[in-house]
Amino acid sequence: CWVCLVCWVCLVVVVNPIKTKLAENAFLHLQPFPGTDYLIAKYIMNKILAAKKYDIDFLIQHVDNYKDIFTEVEKIDENKIIQLTGLTREILEAFTEVLFEFQHKTLFIVGFGPQKYFYGGKNLNTIALIQILLGNFGKLGTGFLFSQSGFSKEFTDSLMNYITHPPQTHPT
Repeated sequence: CWVCLVCWVCLVVVVNPIKTKLAENAFLHLQPFPGTDYLIAKYIMNKILAAKKYDIDFLIQHVDNYKDIFTEVEKIDENKIIQLTGLTREILEAFTEVLFEFQHKTLFIVGFGPQKYFYGGKNLNTIALIQILLGNFGKLGTGFLFSQSGFSKEFTDSLMNYITHPPQTHPT
């Protein structure tokens, strides 16, 4: 499972093959085939490059050889990714649009799911590259948390509790 939080508007996007309480309350729930997280990330990165939504200033300042990432990401077959992930183009585009609309305002929280497969570390690196391309590090409310690391548990527990048990609203 990985979660994209748009901190300024409390928008939650969940990427998880399992329909959880968190996914039920999310703005978007991408329910891919297990183990295909890196393909979703590559699809999104490809869209970032095609739309020129990457943060070139951030890349120049913080990422050595960033153009190598561009070359690698451009080598994808969108139709094959859609087939292999089990997702629709519409849901992938909706997630991508959220990232574009709220660039510099997103935080990814990633659990054990993406790393439990054979190339787990590579999956995490690929997901993190989305945030790197968007320049979502070093800015308030942005970044990448590996939620099972323990150090962020106090933060993520209260956040996940709020998301899965939203306050009751009363009709006016």
